[in-house]
Amino acid sequence: MNSAAFFWLSLDADWLANISVKWVLVVVGLLLLLRVTMAHSNAGTRHATDSVAEFIESALIAIVLVFLIIRPFIVQAFYIPSESMVPTLQKGDRILVNKFIYHFTQPRRGDVVVFRAPHEVSYDEKDFIKRVVAIPGDVIQAVPERILADDRVVLSFADGYHSRPEFFVPGNRVKSLSPPGVVNSKLEVLDGHVIVSMSGSPDQEIYLGDPSAVRAVEDRVYLGDRMILQLDPPDRPVVTMGLAAYNGDPTLDAAVITVGGELRAVVVRGRRLIIDHGHVIRNGEELREKTVKEPPNYDMPPITVPPGEYFVMGDNRNDSNDSHAWINKKTLEGDRIIGRAEAIFWPLYRIRLIR
Repeated sequence: MNSAAFFWLSLDADWLANISVKWVLVVVGLLLLLRVTMAHSNAGTRHATDSVAEFIESALIAIVLVFLIIRPFIVQAFYIPSESMVPTLQKGDRILVNKFIYHFTQPRRGDVVVFRAPHEVSYDEKDFIKRVVAIPGDVIQAVPERILADDRVVLSFADGYHSRPEFFVPGNRVKSLSPPGVVNSKLEVLDGHVIVSMSGSPDQEIYLGDPSAVRAVEDRVYLGDRMILQLDPPDRPVVTMGLAAYNGDPTLDAAVITVGGELRAVVVRGRRLIIDHGHVIRNGEELREKTVKEPPNYDMPPITVPPGEYFVMGDNRNDSNDSHAWINKKTLEGDRIIGRAEAIFWPLYRIRLIR
């Protein structure tokens, strides 16, 4: 079968999987009418119609079973239209959803669920699919990529919707200190110097040292006797004190070097310099997630999940219309959940259970 045939076959499968109950009842009514008409046919023609009658009866049983019992109450097929659940689910995957399970138990942390989107998120209340990250009573929050000095924030990278910083140690810019995922989020920079690179921006350098020893001389900046920044004329550095303007801890003793209003270097007093990759915090405990595409690059203050509601997020943390992005109400009512995603059944090479 060629690719065009597969395409039309998949369209037919989607249409059949989502046909409305109204049309199912219309088809059932027509088949019943046809069957009754055949039952009153005369004896001379009845033998010729027996096989057709058996086919109609079988079709009636199958339609009622699939569309009026199994699909509404037990299992239903759904299509994944976006990349919000990458890498767990890819755009174009077709999945089976268990609609029966939550009649006997409540959604658990980690369940991948299909639900009717809140009205303020999707006016036609489309079906969404996300992962349950927090259940009733949990306190949930998210922090972006950060650099810490003695566990206090030096810089916080919560800007840039699709842009994540990369961290390097000087002299070895090939080895990135920003691995994918957030399984091990904190990484100490042993030599006390880290370079931050972001697309479209000049590199930023962070040093451990004495902020009072920072001085600017024409186009150069020194930390004591060590030159830490040299610029191309006519650029001139400006040295200021304090981190409040850069999402940093205002109580940290720090010197900030800017060029043309852009941050270029920070010297901060401390014993340890740490890269803290973005992560979700639940009940005060950092989640070390293996299912996410990348760490979150947004800041979300603590939220307590109300009774009967859930906090849901896409595994593609930075490209998902989920609880963290909803404006009026961050949590999802439990009665909007349709069921739990159990397995991918199409395409064939993607067949697997969903965990």
